[in-house]
Amino acid sequence: MGFFRASWNGVRWLVGGAGWWGLACALAGALAGGALVFDAARSADRVNARNDRLRGEIAQLDKQVAEIKAMRDRIDGLQARRVLAEKLGADRQWGPRFFTELSALAAEGAVLTAVSQNGARVQLDGRAARHEDVSELLKRVSASTVLQDPRLLEVRTEPARLAGGYPVSFSLLATARGRGEPGTLAARAGDPR
Repeated sequence: MGFFRASWNGVRWLVGGAGWWGLACALAGALAGGALVFDAARSADRVNARNDRLRGEIAQLDKQVAEIKAMRDRIDGLQARRVLAEKLGADRQWGPRFFTELSALAAEGAVLTAVSQNGARVQLDGRAARHEDVSELLKRVSASTVLQDPRLLEVRTEPARLAGGYPVSFSLLATARGRGEPGTLAARAGDPR
């Protein structure tokens, strides 16, 4: 019994003058502190679980974003191929149409001696019997469905005996209309110009 009495005296000394009430408050505080530590540990576990779940969802979204980017790249590639195919089709139609119309462009008193092209620029060199024939050629080029914006670069008159009946030499520059532009030739095919 001496042990219990010593323990009781120790408790009384620990509690001090507050008595049982002080001891109860101390025990309640210790239990509340333990509950807070336990709750904090559970809360940390919940936060970690939520973070893991969010990381998984973010990884799934990153995969979807990569798939969407791959689809957009594929769509852009297909559109580029479509535009290229249309351009090639327009270019394929332009050549025969150009030469067909070029033969009809020359006025009755004018002949073409050279035709050269650099990109969209087409240069027509030739000879004419009169200045009026060169003027008529310019009007026809302006009304053409394959050429536009004609500019006369040079007109020279030589003696008729040296020129073989065509004393006026000329050089004009025009822009190719519809060259490499998808859909322009098809739209102009029915043009009455």
